[in-house]
Order: sequence, then structure tokens, then C-alpha cells
Amino acid sequence: MKKSIFLLIFCYCFFGLDVFAQTENDPIPIVSWKISERLGNITPTPFDTIVRNYQNRNITDGFSTVYQYTGNLMLPGQSGIFFDRPEQDQFIFIDAYRNFIKSPGNFNFTNTKIPYSNLSYRVAGGSTNKEERFDGMFTANVDKKWNVGLNFDYIYAKGFYQGQAAKQFDLVFFSNYLSDKYVMHTFWGIDNINHYENGGIKDDRYITNPEAVTGSKRPTGSRDVPVWFTDEGVRLKNRQFYLTQRYNVGYYRKISEIPDSAFVPVNKIDELTSNLQVKGKIYQNETDSVGEVFNPTAKTEEFVPVTSFIYTAKYTYDSRHFTAKSIPSGYYPDPITNSSYAADSTYYRSLRNTFGIALLEGFNKYAKAGLSVFIENEIRSFRLMNGITTGSTMSYFFMPTSDIRHTENTTTVGAELTKTHGSLLTYDFRGELGILGDEMGGFKISGNILTQFRLRKDTVSLKAYGFLKNLVPSYYLNAYHSDFYWWNNDFSNQRRVRLGGVFSIPTRGFSLDVGVENMQNYIYFDERALPVQTSSNVQIFSARLNQNFRFGILNWENELVYQTSSNKDILPLPEFSVYSNLYLWFKFVKVMNMQIGADVRYFTGYYAPNYQPATTQFYLQGDDKITVGNYPLVNIYANMYLKKTRFFIMAYNVAQKNYFSLPHYPLNPFHVRMGLSVSFND
Repeated sequence: MKKSIFLLIFCYCFFGLDVFAQTENDPIPIVSWKISERLGNITPTPFDTIVRNYQNRNITDGFSTVYQYTGNLMLPGQSGIFFDRPEQDQFIFIDAYRNFIKSPGNFNFTNTKIPYSNLSYRVAGGSTNKEERFDGMFTANVDKKWNVGLNFDYIYAKGFYQGQAAKQFDLVFFSNYLSDKYVMHTFWGIDNINHYENGGIKDDRYITNPEAVTGSKRPTGSRDVPVWFTDEGVRLKNRQFYLTQRYNVGYYRKISEIPDSAFVPVNKIDELTSNLQVKGKIYQNETDSVGEVFNPTAKTEEFVPVTSFIYTAKYTYDSRHFTAKSIPSGYYPDPITNSSYAADSTYYRSLRNTFGIALLEGFNKYAKAGLSVFIENEIRSFRLMNGITTGSTMSYFFMPTSDIRHTENTTTVGAELTKTHGSLLTYDFRGELGILGDEMGGFKISGNILTQFRLRKDTVSLKAYGFLKNLVPSYYLNAYHSDFYWWNNDFSNQRRVRLGGVFSIPTRGFSLDVGVENMQNYIYFDERALPVQTSSNVQIFSARLNQNFRFGILNWENELVYQTSSNKDILPLPEFSVYSNLYLWFKFVKVMNMQIGADVRYFTGYYAPNYQPATTQFYLQGDDKITVGNYPLVNIYANMYLKKTRFFIMAYNVAQKNYFSLPHYPLNPFHVRMGLSVSFND
């Protein structure tokens, strides 16, 4: 590991030799955006220069107001806020790691005036339980239109409890080409995750009442707490190749020929270029990184795209291997294997091709909205075991010769109607329908409507959102074979309807999001960790309030969430949760921005789901239910920003008492975390 880190540092330093010539007020001459995976639509996003609350990006708890996981960084987890949970993946075993896996839809593509790179290193704990994360990015433009880049993320954590060691290496090659007529984005993602599973601690009293089990009032060291396993392991692989291309048909016009003052250009390429000019302070006759002369004031015409022809392809490969070298009695509800050694394997592949045509918004004053239509074909391949392990370790590396192969082929058509410009009303509506193959009859309809208006000195925003989905269950919910679990189901489609609205006043730091969802044929994992389906309806109501205050250098940020389930027996949720952050924000000796404060996370007690290592799924507790929650997690931190350097230090879980994230999975005890992030511009 150390040799690899030193090599990467050397490479990055080579790319960023002139970093010390930077000044604090130098802007980063770079813009970024996200794309929609299906059609490659561009949405400009702020570039990652976050300073405030930087510490929350370096702990797993920062993913949600309530995020429940099995231990250290990168181990499986899920949000306790139901509306924060994404739609289930076809490869259901990857859902618990989704926050650590990059994909084309959540990745920031870039365009930069000069080469840019960033290195970050974070560390927590001591020698026996150290947690390290090293990540970085390099991006540069070959010319004004073509950008290439590399992003990597390496995590190594020994774990604060036995049997929690974890390692992840994520590598992304990305590129984009932006011109008036041709737009391209490509993404190559390689992700390897390896970690042990300890099954939780054997006796919760080691945390809640150590004197009862050790005879001492002093708390037991976390490495001395007995756990179920120390030799169960998971190897997860994710591979993604993505390419989207768009050819625009349109015309050029002089800027002075814009029809009227109400017209807003819709060429996203021009919008991104304009942002780059502002952020990079590019002036007339300035030479850019490829030696060309750029003169923004000389631009007298713009390209107006009318129609786009779109092609998108995505290939995905996933695999999961789970091994257990010893199988203690009493942990697995109904183990199938009688062997002392177990090894489960499964593989998944997907190839998706999408063809689309878009009539673009704003090419004249009457084109108030954009309309896109598409047709998509996806071929999926699954491989399952068709027998149990007989004790040979070879099955850990290879599928048995009698494996089951299953192929799905589905064709979908859909449309999108969007209006992204205008101060009074914007909206987007999407619909898709399976017309052939395994998802025939499945459909999704979703939409958002947003309006803004002035109220005295404030801007008020009102948003309505909703969706209607008829979802075909993943093949893995209907069929899965392994040493511990073996099921064959024939589930009906799940139907979900969600409606909600958001009322916000950004200038006052206020936002209220209220939503309700109804689910039919809901699929969940029961007390035996097996998937089952209920025929009754399940409703969820959620209200999320954000209110931030500022008094000079004193800041107070708050998020409160109330949610309730109509059937707590099959969908338990924490009813009330809160995140509160109180800090001072000021400039130290006029050169360094500083944030010093403390935050707290709290959720009411409830029967949180158990976690099953053999399937990476969260399932209902059995008869001996225990309550999780009703205890605050308190962190004290300091963030500092000087020139292109960010640094944080945190005292994590300063209360350190009786706190569990999931049943039998205690939160990590008190420790110190720190991190450093440095940007290089050349």
C-alpha cells in the first residue's frame, strides 16, 4: 500500500509543480457538471471546493440524517430515512455499498482552463484500529473541447472491533468532448471491495453493562469484545463502461439577432464555457493551457441547437463471493450446508443501448420546452450456484460447473418533457414503459414542477414532485442459491406512488419537504432473512424541516425529520431524527478560514433491522427484539482552509456510551479523525 501511495503522490506532484505559485484568492479555473445516464443531459453543478462541514464528508454517518451501518468506513449500510433510499439495483448485493461506488450518473465531469489535480488523505484511530483513506483526481483539457481525467479512491480500515477489516480500491477514467454539434461523455469505472464480516458482537452487555459480563466497571476495549466471526469474508467487484454521444442539428446566429430580451440561450455548452470564463478570469488575448488565444469579447455568434440525435451504451459487470471458514451454530436461521466451510458466488452482467431524439428547448421564442423520446434495449445475464459447497476452497474462486444461467431481455420506450429556463415556472416530466421482454408492462412516471417569486426582500420557492411506478422485481428477489439461503419465488410487480412538495426560502435558510408514499406488493426480508411479499398496502408519511440561523460568526444548522410507517411490523422506521450543527465561522489572521464547532445526531428508538452478511441484506428482527437509537452521537471538530489546502480534525463520539448503529453492531468508540486535502493547479 505505502509504495503505491508514494508512487501516486510522485505522479501528482509532477503534474502540479507550480502549486506554490498560487495565492489564496486565485479562483479554480474549472467547471463541473453531472449528466443523466440515459440521455446524457447536462446539469451544471458547483465544483467541489466545499470548506464548511468538510468533516462530514469523511465519516459514514454523513450520508444521511440517520445512516446505519455495520462498523468502519466502507462497510455495508443504509439510510434510516426511507425517502433517502434509492431504488433497488438489479444486482441487489451492491445496494449496501452504493454510497462508495461511483457511476456515470453521480460523477462530476469537468472542463478546465489549466490542468488541475487534488490529493486527499484522511486517517482515524490508532495502530490497531487505524482507518485510512487516500483519494485524488487529475483532470486536464487536451484542447478547449476535449477533457480527460482520472479519479481514484483507496480505503483501508482495520476496524475498531474484530473481524471488520476492509479494503476498497476505486479507479475511474473519464473524458468528455464538448462542441456545438458533437457532445461525448465516457466513463470507465473499476471497483474492488474486500472486507471481513463479524456478524455483530455476541453480547450487547459488553457495551451497555460491561460489569455484568466482565465483573469490572471499566469498559471493555473494543478489540476484546467477542464477535460471531473473524474469518467470514466478502469480495465484491464492480465494472462499468459508459459512453454517451449526441449530435446536434441547428444553426448559427449573431448574438445581436436574439429575438427578444426574454429569450434565454439553451446551449449548455455555451453556458459551461461562460462559467469557465468567469471562474478562470480569462481575459482578451490570454493564452490557455494548450497555447491557443482565447478572446471572449470577440464572440459575435452562437450556435442554436434545434434537434439532437443521441446514442448511449453502458456495460456493467458485478460479482460477489462470500466465504465462511467456520459456521457456528445459532447464527444462521436455516443453514443449508453441513460443511464446516462455505463459499457463495454469483455473477451479473448487463448491456444497455439507448437511442434518442430530442427537440430542444429555446431554439426560438415559441419553443418553451424540450421534448425527448427514446427506445432502449437491455440484456441481463445472471449466474447462480446450483449446488452447495462440499468443502473445497476452489469454489471461492470459480463458479461450480453446474451453475444456473439466466438471461433477461427487455425493451423500453419513453419520453421526457423539460423546461429548464425561466424565472416563473420550470418543470420536468419523464415516463417509460416496458413493451417487450421480461419487463413488459412495467412503467415509471415521474415529474417535478418548480416556481419562484419574490416576497419583499426574499425569494420563495415552491416545488411539487411525485412518481408512479410499476416495478418488476429483480431476478435475485425471485431466485437465489447459496450455502446459507436458497429461494425460488414468483413475486408480483411492486407498485409505488409518491407525492410531495417543498416550500423553501433560501435567503432565510428555511426549507420544508412534506411527502407521502403508498406501496402495493411491497417486498421485504422477514425474520429468517428471506424475501417475502405482502398483499396489503403500506403508507409512509415524511416531513423534513431544515432551518439555519446565523448571528455574526455564530452559525446554527438544523435538520429535523419526522416519518411514520402504516405497518411497523414489516417496515420499521425511526419516527423522529435530528441533525444539529453549531459552529463559529471566521477568518483567522485575515488569511485562513476556520470553522470550529460541534454537531449532534439523534433518532428515536425503534426496532431497527438486522443485517445478514451472507446476503448483504437488512431484515426484520425476530421475537427477541431490541431497540436501537434514543442516544445522541456527538462530534467536536475544526475545519481550516488556507489557499488551496483544506484540513480538519474531529473528536468522534465524545459521549461514547450505549450507542448502537444496528442490532449488535455498536457505533465506533471515541477516537480522533483528521484529514488533509490539497489542490494543485498548473
